[in-house]
Amino acid sequence: MAIIDHPMLRPLPMRLLPVIFLVGWAVFEAVFLGGILWPILFIGAAAYCYYVLIHTYTPPGEKPSKDA
Repeated sequence: MAIIDHPMLRPLPMRLLPVIFLVGWAVFEAVFLGGILWPILFIGAAAYCYYVLIHTYTPPGEKPSKDA
C-alpha cells in the first residue's frame, strides 16, 4: 500500500479527483459514444477508488484504532 500512503493524497480534493474523473469518463462513454461495457468498467474503477481513497483512507502516520 505504498501508493495509498503517499503524502500527496492527504488533502481530500486530491483523493476526489480520480473518482470524479472516472465517473465523468463513464458518463462521456455512455452518452456520447453509446457504449455499455466501458462505462461499466469505469464505474467499477470509480467505486474501487472511492472505497480505497475516501471510505477507508487513513492519513500516513496515523494507525487505525483497534476497538477491543
